[in-house]
Amino acid sequence: GHGSLLPRWRGAAPIQRALLAGDELTGVSIMAMEEGLDTGPVLLKRSLPIGLCDNAAAMAQRLSQLTAELMVEAMALLAAGPVQIRPQPATGITMAAKLGKEELWLPWHGPALQLHRRVMGFYPRAVTHWQGQRLNVLATVPLLPQRAEELGAIAGAPMTALAQTPWPPGQPGQVVAVAPGQGLVVATGEGHLLLQEAQLASKTPCRGTHLLQALKAEVGQRLG
Repeated sequence: GHGSLLPRWRGAAPIQRALLAGDELTGVSIMAMEEGLDTGPVLLKRSLPIGLCDNAAAMAQRLSQLTAELMVEAMALLAAGPVQIRPQPATGITMAAKLGKEELWLPWHGPALQLHRRVMGFYPRAVTHWQGQRLNVLATVPLLPQRAEELGAIAGAPMTALAQTPWPPGQPGQVVAVAPGQGLVVATGEGHLLLQEAQLASKTPCRGTHLLQALKAEVGQRLG
């Protein structure tokens, strides 16, 4: 089984590339093997939705479970007699290149939504600098008014309020506010990002209030 809806995201990192691209659907394709990279005809295909705050580990677990279910289904089909396998379409082909180390660093001059997608897609490896130390960023929320209702459905009414708050501007990567119990509000090249969970080198991951205590962050300090 391959962790994408082939021919989209053929290659080594289909889950990560789907998250980075902001895909709303992914899935599993059960295919016959060929010499080409993930080019074989498909026997079964099943889709899964991707939520705004689903990370690579969560998606990998769900796709693994779906793969197991589809493999059982495929074995039953094969045992029952001749099966119909469909060649992959010649259009809609994208390649899921393996991740490069340089990609893991968060470019704070980018839009909040794209930064969030990097954190989700590269989980748990997205990284930045904080006060001269390496900081792995594990969970974020893009505080975008147009996604406020969606965020509320995922994380409750307080997150809706945070997304609708007119946060002060700042330089990309700059802490512009502290959200009590939630994390740090960080300015980006476009919009604001809530830093919810992170891990300093050789420390344990911290979230919410514990993160605020661990980083001892003050408004005006910068990530990156």
